[in-house]
Amino acid sequence: MTAIHLLAQQLLVGNHTINTRYGSISYAEANNEVPLAGSKFRADVLGKRKYGTDFIIEIRVTHKLTEEKNIFLKDNKIQSIEINLSNVNPMISEDELLVMLLNDTTKQTIVYLPEVHSLRLITEVPKQQQLRKTPWYEEFLPWIFVLSVIGFCFYVFTGQKLRFKKKKAR
Repeated sequence: MTAIHLLAQQLLVGNHTINTRYGSISYAEANNEVPLAGSKFRADVLGKRKYGTDFIIEIRVTHKLTEEKNIFLKDNKIQSIEINLSNVNPMISEDELLVMLLNDTTKQTIVYLPEVHSLRLITEVPKQQQLRKTPWYEEFLPWIFVLSVIGFCFYVFTGQKLRFKKKKAR
């Protein structure tokens, strides 16, 4: 662990409110390096949200959350976010770092939040139901090609142009 990682963990311990793109998340009684029940994983910071649900904050400095841990958090519906501090100046003050941790939404990745998960389910449209974004005439292009080939073959083999008889007006 790096010094910035340890400092971020220390600053997030206790009671705080984190602002995300999807609203504010308040948590209390947070501790750092908490083992996750039923797994080999540890949470960088684990606190309790309203109604006693767990809330995990993962700090990213040198490497992102492993795919295995990411899947574990989603499968077990553990509310969690990852905060990317990989490009933060190591000489940042504690106050500036705390403000960044709690308010900078550009550094956050939502791992699992039920509010966001249900919102994605509502707004995502299955691929079969998505509107076509191709022009209407693209459907006819293969037919135009086939008819052109037939007309060309007729012209080559008969030496005549296709002529359509016009009806005489009376």
